[in-house]
Amino acid sequence: MIAFGPRAGAKHVTSYFRATFTQDRVPSAVRLSLLADDGAVVYVNGVEVLRDNMPAGTITGDTRAAGNRSGRAENTFRDFTVDPALLRTGINTVAVEVHQDVPNSSDLGLDLRLEADYPTP
Repeated sequence: MIAFGPRAGAKHVTSYFRATFTQDRVPSAVRLSLLADDGAVVYVNGVEVLRDNMPAGTITGDTRAAGNRSGRAENTFRDFTVDPALLRTGINTVAVEVHQDVPNSSDLGLDLRLEADYPTP
């Protein structure tokens, strides 16, 4: 459960999520599938790897998504590639900030999948 915000008309515009995982070798290719309502910025090990439905420039906790996603658009995965050199052996961190387009949005959606290919030994 995430915090709602101070009141219905002034909910938090941005919510932050983080997950860690451990791997024993560096991949040769990495694919990221993202479902975000309304927009998101994704970081791998502290490096921004993508913006989805977000404006250019500096992003803060008050930055709104570039546009609204509803219906099919808010439930559709979008696929991206990630530089495999950003992942390392040992512990890795993926962080996502999800941004709403308006402060009274009725919902927030996030689902993220990372898939990797590894070179044959």
